[in-house]
Amino acid sequence: MPVPHNNYEDWSETFGTLLFFVFHRMVLPFLVLPFDQALLVFIASEIGCSMWFALQFAVSHEVSST
Repeated sequence: MPVPHNNYEDWSETFGTLLFFVFHRMVLPFLVLPFDQALLVFIASEIGCSMWFALQFAVSHEVSST
């Protein structure tokens, strides 16, 4: 079910959250670390978050009601 965006505040919250995510995960490491270290941090973070999501998703969908 899509999230309703009925007014300017809803849209600004959505885009503000997206911009924060992109800055925090993809821009900030490259601003404060050398490129090779920032790339390593980014890749390790993506692998860790992806594995956590996959494991939680698999466990959450192993019940008979889904």
